[in-house]
Amino acid sequence: MTILNIISLKMEINNSFLSFKQTLVSNTAYGLVKLTKNKIGYFVGCTIAKFAKNIYDATSKVFNNLNIEFEVFGEKQCCGMPLIISGYEEKMKEHAKTVINNIIEKKIPLIVTSCPACYRAFSEYYPKILNSNLPFKTYHFTQFIHKIIKEKRLNIKKTLTMKVTYHDPCELGRYSKIYEEPRTIIKSIPSINLVELEFNREKSTCCGGGGLLKATFPQVAVEIAKEKIETEIIPLNVNAIITACPFCYLNLRDGIREREDSLEIYNIEEILALAIGGKNNGKNR
Repeated sequence: MTILNIISLKMEINNSFLSFKQTLVSNTAYGLVKLTKNKIGYFVGCTIAKFAKNIYDATSKVFNNLNIEFEVFGEKQCCGMPLIISGYEEKMKEHAKTVINNIIEKKIPLIVTSCPACYRAFSEYYPKILNSNLPFKTYHFTQFIHKIIKEKRLNIKKTLTMKVTYHDPCELGRYSKIYEEPRTIIKSIPSINLVELEFNREKSTCCGGGGLLKATFPQVAVEIAKEKIETEIIPLNVNAIITACPFCYLNLRDGIREREDSLEIYNIEEILALAIGGKNNGKNR
């Protein structure tokens, strides 16, 4: 079986699983969605939809708190990045057209995503392989909230007395050059003490969760996360790790669990949801 067969099979399995799950829970799985002509789009992506719905839940709380009306895309659809990573550009081109057409049909002017891989697919690869600009704007969640902070529209209700560090995801930082937006969001929360890792921003070390490594060699991926936790994070004596990528979140979470550390792990949507009055779903979720 070729790698394309494996990728296609994984995408088919994911889509079948998500379709079945959506049928079971009807409209409640991705609830709290208000639909109007002025709505934005939120592209969930397959990783959050299947493995980290807590990130979607936190995003939904943030958007609703800000009275942002949105429609969900990608809850049963991959952005196609595994095809690009594996070198199947023509297959990606076909897939990109399907994803884009779904959004165009709804006349959505702006797409937000919490997944840096999805963000990179929309902002970099779709325009490149289709040789055309997209008819809508694309933001990573951190860029979108950073804009709201600058407009003084973010209402922080809680003080979170925590000492945290931030892990720069490779896709968001090194490849998309989004470094300051997540830090601005974290620093906007009163009493949070952000301690930088020795290797941060463009020098950040990979957590092991991306590049299909987690899918093909999961234990190797977790060992990389465990090494990062032991050598870079534990010495900082922080309470929690914050990141802005579902792949990093999941792999660092697995590393924490295997090490049986008391560290907490949050994707940035979750820490923001807590600060504006949401509920904590529990440590090492």
